Amino acid sequence: LPHLSPGDGIDYLVGCQYCPATQRLYLVAGEHCGTLHLLAVEKEAVVALASLRGGGGGAARGHTSDVRCFLWDGGGLPWRVETTPAIHSTSPRRGLEHAQRKAVRRGLYSPGPEALADTTLMLSMYARSLSRASARSARSPPLLALAARTARRSVPAVAAQRRLLCDASGGPSSGVVTALDILRSVSGARYTMDDPLRASIGEGEPISAAIHRMVDEKIGSFVVRDAHDRVAGFLTPRDCLRCIARHGDKSRPGATPEGWNVPVSSVMTPAKDLVYLSPSDTLDEVRSLMALSGRRHIPVLAGSTLLGILNPKDIAKYIHLQRNASTSAKSEFVQTVMPRKGVPIGTKLTRGSGLAAEAALQLYSAVALLPHPAKTESGGEDAFLLGPHMIGVADGVGSWWEGGIDPAAFARGLMFASRNSCTKLKREEELDPAKVLLDAWHKMQISRLIGSSTACLVSLDPHKTELRAANIGDSGFLLLRRQAGSSSMVEPALGTLDSAAGIGAAGRKLHIAFRSPQQLRAFNTPYQLGRAPDSGDAPDDRFETPQDASLVRVPVRPGDILVLATDGLFDNVDEEALLDTIEDMIEGSGTGASPQQLADAIAARAKELSLDKSVDSPFAILAKDNDILWGGGRPDDITVLVSHILDRADARAPPTDWAAVSGPGEPPPELLEAEALLAAERLAAEARTASGLGAE
Repeated sequence: LPHLSPGDGIDYLVGCQYCPATQRLYLVAGEHCGTLHLLAVEKEAVVALASLRGGGGGAARGHTSDVRCFLWDGGGLPWRVETTPAIHSTSPRRGLEHAQRKAVRRGLYSPGPEALADTTLMLSMYARSLSRASARSARSPPLLALAARTARRSVPAVAAQRRLLCDASGGPSSGVVTALDILRSVSGARYTMDDPLRASIGEGEPISAAIHRMVDEKIGSFVVRDAHDRVAGFLTPRDCLRCIARHGDKSRPGATPEGWNVPVSSVMTPAKDLVYLSPSDTLDEVRSLMALSGRRHIPVLAGSTLLGILNPKDIAKYIHLQRNASTSAKSEFVQTVMPRKGVPIGTKLTRGSGLAAEAALQLYSAVALLPHPAKTESGGEDAFLLGPHMIGVADGVGSWWEGGIDPAAFARGLMFASRNSCTKLKREEELDPAKVLLDAWHKMQISRLIGSSTACLVSLDPHKTELRAANIGDSGFLLLRRQAGSSSMVEPALGTLDSAAGIGAAGRKLHIAFRSPQQLRAFNTPYQLGRAPDSGDAPDDRFETPQDASLVRVPVRPGDILVLATDGLFDNVDEEALLDTIEDMIEGSGTGASPQQLADAIAARAKELSLDKSVDSPFAILAKDNDILWGGGRPDDITVLVSHILDRADARAPPTDWAAVSGPGEPPPELLEAEALLAAERLAAEARTASGLGAE
């Protein structure tokens, strides 16, 4: 091809586009190493105009995936002849020279001495590489004149994926393991390719039938089918136990619960809420899906065909088989099972399972709230809970404005109810975020307040050096810890990211020890607690309940920093920028920044980036990955709570006897009325109990 650089070639064609403005037909072609070429069809030949270099040759310079489609983005751009290939940014505030320098610096653009460009075009790479470094570099500003989207994974590029398995000596395996490989290796009750109905049950059958089949046939989970053999949902042993615990009614002590043997359809996870795997999903992707979704049994689908069900036991068995392929079964049992069989005599249970029986830690917290620039007078739609033992945030769903409903009311009501629940539960029993959220939600249901919001509550375990959290939606928290080598850093804590903290963190004083999971129904559609005007007394499947909350327990240490926030922070500030902000504040303060100083600085940085149209925010990057055109930051309400986790003996530790507060503003009157009604009913019940005792 004329003007194609030496060594370049074409492995496949992506597609073509005719441009009326230049009256030319343009082709997009690619190489399996990730390189793309923009070609033009001339009268006598196909001419190479420019190239986008892939990263197949070495360090994370670009993506290595095959591109399967592109979006022409020539509309509205100035069509003119250029002497050198021009690069446009997605943002009008970024100049051509700046975009070109940045692209060349990152190794994503290499024009070549004879490249031609007679149009000003744009090419944005949205590479979905398994390597975070590759994915990050592929998000750099756009290059030539198309918007190209890569395939999820390139088969020819599998060698570039990171190590998935190790053999017994720790070396890498020779191939990439997929979900289908695992299914084939551990075929059994969960492998349904040959007998798809064996691991299924009808939606109208009673739960007792499902339990008996699980025991008799040794099946760990069921795909639920409807009358036409279509997948209606999924049933696990945990669903069965939950059904007995919630619906069982003991008519007399010691009797078998009654009323729990309901149809499978009333207990299963419906098909619309399921997550599933594809046969080509890698082992890493299988593990990630299980970790992020909280599901242990996941169906594997090929189009609309169910192939099987994978669980962690299958993965463990597959890895074991791969590492011990040449070992005899007897030898395996003697070496692995026998030395570990039987709990030693005299083994005792200790409170906290060996951790501190009474954790001497407490929170030193502060809050910063910056409403959306257009909602300054109303105070925004976020809400917070700030207490000595528990903190929380809620983000009201703004679309309720369209129906004339204040989105802030539900969020503020939920945090006010959580504050009162903290007071009640602290007096009656230990504080647990899940119990507080459930109690507050019940109060909101009684108030019949219309609206919805996300919610995240966090507290310290009173007996163990652990953080407990309950999260619904896309609010969340980060736990920051000092880097290895500092005086406060000891052994990596299980359940955290401590062991991976040194990767790419040279010069950092802090690292992310834990990031809370988020929950979304779809992009920008988070899980939410709520009530609609037409909601009755029955559960409304348009909203989640506290039973759907992601529950977290993570080890903590004195000196850790907790950052709890609504999506106004996480949509605009990536983790590197957040660490930069906190480390700058700590270094600049001399004596150490207070929680209030950190909260103010983080919120201010988030607001600054939310209004910046020249740099793509985390929200903008994710939007483009979901085929939504969005550039720059995302203006929103921003609520940030920062807590220092301190030893109670620390001089900075505040008193713990102050009353929790919620805000901003006052709670909705409907909730106040519901609280008063519940208080009256409680007093009446106590009076009846006292009267009965007096009569006796």
